[in-house]
Amino acid sequence: MSTVRLLVVDDSTDFLRAATMLLGLDERVEVAGTVSSAAGALEFLDAHHVDLVLLDVNMPDLGGVAAAAAVTARHPEVVVVLCSTMTRDDALAGAPRAKGAGIAAAGHLFLEKADLTPAALLDLWHSRAG
Repeated sequence: MSTVRLLVVDDSTDFLRAATMLLGLDERVEVAGTVSSAAGALEFLDAHHVDLVLLDVNMPDLGGVAAAAAVTARHPEVVVVLCSTMTRDDALAGAPRAKGAGIAAAGHLFLEKADLTPAALLDLWHSRAG
């Protein structure tokens, strides 16, 4: 059985800690790292092999949609899943027009933080990775 290497990106240290503990319980997931900024994510990805990035929509340095685009441009082999405490519809409705349009137009994968489980994340990864 292969392991999916995951990078978790969120500016909340509580979420990083909780996600690492939760996702690390599944032997199919290896949390390769956690970072608190989009810039940190790009640096990490340049230095480490990762299959999947779980990326908060609301990041302080670069919004999640822009960060997802940057990750995809530099590392097209990496699957990106945007996540938020809001529903996808609320994230779209509450986001600035360009940001909300980016989530919809780019077809980014999206997962509500309340629904985060290893199985849900792996299902999304398999939907893109084949």
